[in-house]
Amino acid sequence: MKGYFGLAGLIFAGVIGWQVSLYIDPDVFLVVLGFFFGAVACLPVALLLITAQRRHEQRGDDGPRRGGYGDYPPMVMLPPQPQQPSYPPAPPQNPWTVTGGGSFSDMPAPVQDGRFSLTGGRK
Repeated sequence: MKGYFGLAGLIFAGVIGWQVSLYIDPDVFLVVLGFFFGAVACLPVALLLITAQRRHEQRGDDGPRRGGYGDYPPMVMLPPQPQQPSYPPAPPQNPWTVTGGGSFSDMPAPVQDGRFSLTGGRK
């Protein structure tokens, strides 16, 4: 008798789902279907978690402990290492010489007027 009611309920739910799917957008139907299957997929995981929790409560102990440290691992102290300076080293002296009889001081001074047009030329 239970099998007939279960089969009738399944057929009823299928017919109702088919009728609803005729009137709604296919994207909405797919979202609802995905939500349903996602919820159904969570059931085995929930049952596994409930079973594991019950077994843990029946066992009565908290499981193995590490020796004397509780939940923390032992601390390891290392000797201090020599530190390098945090500033960059000074650049080496320039070994190059300027040829052609000129120097960097002979270059023209930069333009002090900072007004330029959009194309980059001076106004």
